[in-house]
Amino acid sequence: MNHRILRLDDFTESLAGQILYQNQQYQEPDSRHKAMIQILKQAYLGELTSRQKECLYLFYGQQKKMIEIADLLHIHVSTVSRHIQKALRRLHTILKYCMPSEATSSSHNRFFS
Repeated sequence: MNHRILRLDDFTESLAGQILYQNQQYQEPDSRHKAMIQILKQAYLGELTSRQKECLYLFYGQQKKMIEIADLLHIHVSTVSRHIQKALRRLHTILKYCMPSEATSSSHNRFFS
């Protein structure tokens, strides 16, 4: 695998943006958005396995399809899916703990399901 520099700011900004702006009625101040990004960065770095990080980065950061990720990492597509699902569940659990009002909205539940 090629070693690329992981630009965590772009990745977490993308992930947090998808979470926050799926709900069109979102009108919270930007400080909530910044707090969510910070929580996601810390959780991404400290709570996920290296495989989960790779799969999330390739799927959301590089917008690759699961079959492409499977080919790159030499693993089965179902394994890629499982890594992504477990990572999202872990991030959701952390987000729910740190920001309960954000993690319980219907848009978050659709994203993290």
